[in-house]
Amino acid sequence: MSDEDKLPYKLISPHKITLYKNGDNPNIYYYFTFKHKSYRGSTGKNDLKSSIEEVFDIFYEVKTGKRRNLSRGSSKFENVCKQYLKYKEGDKKKILSPRTLSDYKRNSKFLLEKFRGREIETLCSEKVYEEYQEWRKKYYETHETKRQMTYKRNGKVLKGRILNNVGSVPINRDLRLLVSILRYSKNSLGLLSDVIIPPYKLLDENSGKKILKDTEFEKLRDYMSVNRPFQWLIISFVNSSGCRYPSEIQKITWDCVDWDIPCVWIRNRKNPKKGNPVDTPVPLVGMGLEVIKTLWSRDNIDKSPHQPVFVNDKGKPVKNIRKSFKYCLKKCGLPEDISLYSFRHRFTTRILLQNTIPMVVLSKILGHKSTEMVMKHYEQLDKYHFVKIFQDSMEEYYQKKEEQSEMNIHNQSNQKKQTTELPSPPSYVDLY
Repeated sequence: MSDEDKLPYKLISPHKITLYKNGDNPNIYYYFTFKHKSYRGSTGKNDLKSSIEEVFDIFYEVKTGKRRNLSRGSSKFENVCKQYLKYKEGDKKKILSPRTLSDYKRNSKFLLEKFRGREIETLCSEKVYEEYQEWRKKYYETHETKRQMTYKRNGKVLKGRILNNVGSVPINRDLRLLVSILRYSKNSLGLLSDVIIPPYKLLDENSGKKILKDTEFEKLRDYMSVNRPFQWLIISFVNSSGCRYPSEIQKITWDCVDWDIPCVWIRNRKNPKKGNPVDTPVPLVGMGLEVIKTLWSRDNIDKSPHQPVFVNDKGKPVKNIRKSFKYCLKKCGLPEDISLYSFRHRFTTRILLQNTIPMVVLSKILGHKSTEMVMKHYEQLDKYHFVKIFQDSMEEYYQKKEEQSEMNIHNQSNQKKQTTELPSPPSYVDLY
């Protein structure tokens, strides 16, 4: 009989101690109470015999007062999480932007809701990660009161869109934060010294990068340009510039527009590595330039330097067009899982497939400091795309070679014709 078949295993002497398995973690864990305090953790061993010997030593240290730091209160998840967030706020070596810190705090709220009161030793398991994934996916099904968004306008609380199942991106962010907290507790707080912290395998996020086909895009354009003209201007600009909506679109003011080049400056773009703001120019070409000209041509709109560019015909910024966008998708019979962010992906994918703009330039336009993000998030282009790019390149090469060959034959023919029809050499008198 294997050790796993014997677990949970209960000792009676020298004390009542329970040995058990924690999910898929290879180590064996212990639990006991002593003087009205609970103690639990990993033995650091994966076989029963060694674990029993190890837990004898642990109990002796607790009994003699050498292991006071292992009481339940010091290793509860909420206490460790609080210390981690405090550490991140004061970390001078890696200054994080206010937005990143805000994201950490928001994600930690869901982790605290799920794991409050749990010992961190019990969270070091892939099984725990999987359970959290399922819980988080169905969060708004089980939390009806939080399902509908609310926001304030003119002192009134208005109801917004209804939230559905949670996608892969927020779940991945939550669980990456959990692993970071566990590693911090091990490296900086002296906890989990003998515990293996399994890495978190990211859920597939490519489902959020679905883009409309050309025929679908044209169908949506024909409908929205008539029924939702202002919203379509925003979508057209994102599709032509690759800017983020709404974070970057809403920051564009008239002093950001350079008509001479022409381009529009996007201020304070994301730079997650150092937290420093990045300002980059985005070229205005094609539909992107037409959108800005259309917005400028309105007479009843304030065009002062610091006034926002993307305002409706009444001069008011439109903070969210998602509800209207989803309605239009439904009316056009298009996939409703397409997001507004997908038009940024559509722009990037189109540029990559054209293979005419250097990767460095494209990364700068998108607001990245290097090509790493583009290479990472767009490697999902399938074999067909890579083969097509290669074939197009080869066809272009042979076409140019053929044109050059024809040009050489034409030049040789002209040269031969010129030599056969050369005029007679001038006489001495003609030269002077």
